[in-house]
Amino acid sequence: MGVVGEFTGEAAKALRANAVYHRGYDEREPIEVRINPEEIVIVNYPGPDRSVQLDQLRKGKAVSRRYRNRRIGDFLKELEITEGRLMSVKDIAKLGKLLAQFLADFACCFARCEGRALLAVYVRGLLSNVQRKNAEAIALAQCIAPRTLQRFLESIVWDEQKLRNRCQQIIDTEHASPEAIGCVDETGTAKSGKHTAGVKRQYNGNRGKVENCVNNVALAYSTPGFDCLLDAQLYLPEEWTEDPERRKKTTSPTM
Repeated sequence: MGVVGEFTGEAAKALRANAVYHRGYDEREPIEVRINPEEIVIVNYPGPDRSVQLDQLRKGKAVSRRYRNRRIGDFLKELEITEGRLMSVKDIAKLGKLLAQFLADFACCFARCEGRALLAVYVRGLLSNVQRKNAEAIALAQCIAPRTLQRFLESIVWDEQKLRNRCQQIIDTEHASPEAIGCVDETGTAKSGKHTAGVKRQYNGNRGKVENCVNNVALAYSTPGFDCLLDAQLYLPEEWTEDPERRKKTTSPTM
């Protein structure tokens, strides 16, 4: 991997890919890339999208809300050379202290150090390029016994509401904006059995048809340069709300 000053070859490749992604093709001008010891300069046409604010550029946090070339962008993502690329376990290991510092903000949500350690394992797995994001695959990719991580999801005590509240506090502190909006939507997940909490034959908006599935209602937070999930709640059909014994068997909320 080549290095230019403090810029890795991977960083330069990502910058070039995004320049192609966001350029306009109504002007026949080439993309200019100038690599200096202290900076990389990319001259692109027709320049930043209007949704990108000058103060965001100065802070280095500019994110365009619109994409000029979705087809090209999707193609680059398929090639895994732009922002759609998932991280390998080695990539995540390089984050090291930064990831540890971030997860430390949620240490208060776990009663024991074992839970805090397994949270780091689970988050690394979700960020990684492990194809199937289940407990077994995530654990094996990090040389951990699958049952250990399954216990983290199943029976290790941690305060879910406190963790959710801590996330919201961080968002409020670091990403408050007068232009922020809340986005409410549901997402469905197809299921083959009948024992998952909330499952029934119902409309799955994610696949556009009625089938055996579960639905979650989510609240997201969106600003001109930042988007994230604030909260989500499982939708319980009437058959489930009126059957406390069934909910108890599946560890569903008993209300």
